[in-house]
Amino acid sequence: MTGMLFGVAPAFRITRIEPSAALKSGGFAAGPGRRFTLGGTLVVVQVALSLLLVTGALVGLEVGRRSRSMTSTIAPMMTTDCFCE
Repeated sequence: MTGMLFGVAPAFRITRIEPSAALKSGGFAAGPGRRFTLGGTLVVVQVALSLLLVTGALVGLEVGRRSRSMTSTIAPMMTTDCFCE
């Protein structure tokens, strides 16, 4: 839902641009005068957070897989052979 909501705003903004005028002016070419925009910064932050979450999920899966294959070496504290008075 959020993705659709935030995806509509750039779509409406693009519809106001004349394709021929953008192509004649050079479009959105990256050059020495390129400025950082809020939209570009948000995309970079979103990609970085996505990579961080995917990496964390993969590490968690690996830890879970390794913990299942380990055997416990801790001796039990209580046994059923104990007769308490």
